[in-house]
Amino acid sequence: GTYFVKPYEIFEVNDVRVAIVGMTPPHVTQWEASAPEHFEGLTFPGTVEQSKKVIAELEGKYDVLIGAFHLGPVSSSYESIAYS
Repeated sequence: GTYFVKPYEIFEVNDVRVAIVGMTPPHVTQWEASAPEHFEGLTFPGTVEQSKKVIAELEGKYDVLIGAFHLGPVSSSYESIAYS
């Protein structure tokens, strides 16, 4: 499929190519369950699978790779769980 939002951006900083990658968490459908129209028509594939795909797309295009993710398990009560 196609991306709703581009999953990365590449910047040049002092002659260094910096790629910043972000992912939408698959839990959106749970967090936004009261407003399904917010994500109607969208799918949220697994983040590991998508990360591998995006990194493959970026191969040879960056010197530094930064991941910006808001991910993690969701309990059955839809509350975030923090791990140290």
